[in-house]
Amino acid sequence: MGVGASISTLLAGIVADRFGSFAAFEMLAALAALGFLAVLVAMPETRRQEDEAISAASPDGGR
Repeated sequence: MGVGASISTLLAGIVADRFGSFAAFEMLAALAALGFLAVLVAMPETRRQEDEAISAASPDGGR
């Protein structure tokens, strides 16, 4: 995680110098969106099916 923060700061600085600070912000926002989508696709659901069935069957909705 520390390496990613270092590289993103360096890359954002280079982009900001050449294209302006708004371009650097857009680049970092696009990379963050790609990272979020990668997590959505690659990370499996961790809730077990039994937990959902128990929550649905309980009178208070599993609260």
